[in-house]
Amino acid sequence: MNTDFQIMDNNTLGRLCLTAVAGGIGCGMLGFDGTRTAVTSKAGVLTVAAAVLLGSWKVLKGSVGFEVMIRKKDVLKVVGVSGLLGIGMGAGVGTAVEGVMQGTARMVCCGLWTVGICLFHQGEFSCVVFYRGREFSPNAFLLPGIGAAREYNIAIATGIVEFLLESYLFPQSKELFGTTVPLVSGILMSLFAVIRIVSMAQCGSNFSHIIEHSHRPSHTLVTTGLYRYLRHPSYFGWFWWSVTSQLTLLNPLCAVAYTLVSYQFFSSRIPYEEDVLASSEFFGTQYDDYRRKVSTGIPFIR
Repeated sequence: MNTDFQIMDNNTLGRLCLTAVAGGIGCGMLGFDGTRTAVTSKAGVLTVAAAVLLGSWKVLKGSVGFEVMIRKKDVLKVVGVSGLLGIGMGAGVGTAVEGVMQGTARMVCCGLWTVGICLFHQGEFSCVVFYRGREFSPNAFLLPGIGAAREYNIAIATGIVEFLLESYLFPQSKELFGTTVPLVSGILMSLFAVIRIVSMAQCGSNFSHIIEHSHRPSHTLVTTGLYRYLRHPSYFGWFWWSVTSQLTLLNPLCAVAYTLVSYQFFSSRIPYEEDVLASSEFFGTQYDDYRRKVSTGIPFIR
C-alpha cells in the first residue's frame, strides 16, 4: 500500500479545514491585543469560538459524504492554507478596526480587502470539498500560485500595484472620502463573497467550477433559495465581489478595468453555458422558462 496516500471522508477534511480557518481567525484578531481598543481581541475570542463550532458541525446541509484517496502532503497543505487564510481574515478585521479608530482610510482599505479576498478563496475550496469532494485538489482554492488562472494573477497584481503606487505618490487620494467609502465597499465585498459561497452550497453537487457538457443523472435544475431570485447567483456574487474589491482599495483605474473585464467574461460565459443548459441533453424548455422569469443581476446581461 502506498503510504503517501490516505483515505479520508470529504466532510471530515472540510471540517478540519474550517477548524484551521477558525483558529487562524482567532490568532489573527488576537494579534491586535494591547492596541488602542480591546474590541478587536474580544471579537477575536468570540469569532474563534463560533467558527470552531461551525468547523466541528457534523455536516453542512446538503453536502455529500464519501471517502476519497488523498495525498498526505495535500492534507497538510490545504489545512495550512486554510489556517493562513483564517489568519488573513482575522488580521484584516483587526487592521480595519484600528483604521476606523485612527481615522486612517488606507488601513481600512487593506484590512477589509484582505478579509474579502481570504473569504472568497476559502469559500471556493470549501464548496468543492463538501459538494464535489471527488474533485478535491489544493488547486480548488483558486489562489495565485495554487490553481488560479494567469489572468486572475495579473488582475490581483495590478490592483495591488495601483494601490501601492497611488498610496506612495498621492497619499491623500486614499483619504479623500475618509473611512466611509472603503468601510462600506469592504463590507459589500465580503457580502458578495458570501452570496457566491451560499449559492454554490445551495447548488450542492450540481455546482462545478467548469461548464459541464455531459448530463449526470444526479444533475438537477436548482430554482430554490438564491436561485429563485437570481439565475446565476454565484456569478452575480463574483461579478460584484470583483468590482467592490477595487472600490474597497479606492483604485479608480482598476475599478473601471475590473468592471469591464468581468462584464466581458460573463457576457460570453453565461449565454454559452445557458445554451448548454437549455439543450435537449440537459433541461430543454424547463430551463428556457426559468431563464425568461429570472434575471442574472448583472448589468446588461438579461
